[in-house]
This record gives sequence, structure tokens and C-alpha cells, in this order.
Amino acid sequence: GTPTVFLGEDSDVDADWDEGIFTDGFRGVWGSIDGHLVMMHVTSITEEYILYEVPIKIDGRLHNLAVAYDVEDEKFRMLTARLDESETGGVPGKDERLLAVGDEVTTCFFALDHENANLVPFEDETFKITEKTAFDEMELPDGTYTFMFLMTDYRDETYSSGIAGIIVEDGGISVCGPKE
Repeated sequence: GTPTVFLGEDSDVDADWDEGIFTDGFRGVWGSIDGHLVMMHVTSITEEYILYEVPIKIDGRLHNLAVAYDVEDEKFRMLTARLDESETGGVPGKDERLLAVGDEVTTCFFALDHENANLVPFEDETFKITEKTAFDEMELPDGTYTFMFLMTDYRDETYSSGIAGIIVEDGGISVCGPKE
């Protein structure tokens, strides 16, 4: 069957705490570098910025690229890439660098192994960084996407909603599955 690939997390949520109603602003787009989809993990949210971590390989070594979304300007900016702990023997990496023209970058994702119910890392597309390289949103390819809400309380305990299916087809979006 078709593999289930984990794209990551976003924080485009409208929360009505009084009514207990949460809606997401999913628009059928996702983060990308030069049109190459990436996995995104939210690391910090303020009123001005949303910070993401994007796993990529630079010249064959796994890094976590920090990406900031400026809420007011509605633009993404790539910050520094830090060597992943898997490359430093579990020690938090201190090596941070900017992406440089000529760097060979490979996008990294996790696929769900349905038999063992665990996530397996895999590499996807490889491309070179140019003077014009930019981080932006791109339209997701046609397909079926699964979606759920995750909430973390003040004790760092996580709660999840039911899973809904989202079908993206010819630029249109339809939802199937639980709406609650």
C-alpha cells in the first residue's frame, strides 16, 4: 500500500475556549524549501513568531534547521541549522551554521510502519542551495491526508482528538471522518 508519511505540526488554530470549539486553518499548503516539501515541528509560539524545526541532511549529515514564521509579515525565514544529536553521540550539538550556496540538502521524513506501528526515518529529495533559495508554502500534491488536534496542558501531558481524513484534489479540500 501507499506509505503514510508524517509531515509534522502547525499551529494555525482558532481556539474558542469558552465554547470548547477549535478550528484549524488548513489550506492545502505546507512548508517547503525551493518547492521541496519538508517535515516541520513547532518548537515555540509567540505573538510575533512561530518557530519550527525542520530535519534536513546537509552534505550527508542530519541537521535541524530553525525556521521562523513572522506573523505580521506572513513570511518565513530560515535561521541556522544545528547538527542533530544522532550525529554527535547524543550530546546536544553546538555547531550551528547558515545554509550556504552549494550545500547539498536532502529532505527527511518519517513514514509509519503499519505492521510495527512505529515511525521509520527516510530521505526524500536532494537539491543544491542557490542564491535564490527560500522557504515558503507550496500546494500539497493531490492525495489523502490525516489530521488530528494535539493539546498539551501545563503539566506537559498530551491529549489528542479523533483523526479526520482530508482529501486534496485539484486545489479543492474535502474532509471525511470525525468532525468532533
